[in-house]
Amino acid sequence: MADYFKPKSGRTFAYSQNHTFIPITGLGVAAYALYDETPEAPAWASLTRAIYDRVLATYSQDGYYYEGFEYWIFSTPWLVPIISTHTRTRPVRTFTTAPGFV
Repeated sequence: MADYFKPKSGRTFAYSQNHTFIPITGLGVAAYALYDETPEAPAWASLTRAIYDRVLATYSQDGYYYEGFEYWIFSTPWLVPIISTHTRTRPVRTFTTAPGFV
């Protein structure tokens, strides 16, 4: 999965789309769980942070979600595991000021 999401020339992602951030959540949680055991894990964590910087930037200041409330209920819980895991395991608190979310 990390290879799929690695930056490639001409490749873009819809960062507000759960088809991007749900699999990245899984990759990020796995990265932190295996951080000291798997050589690739730090790179997976870095990729996850980079993508989540963009994902969280799509959330509006007032909590508005472009697909409506019901889809917000489905999508937003997927953001919690990676934000929680990241902030508890890494000294740099990257995701502490996400507008409309954290």
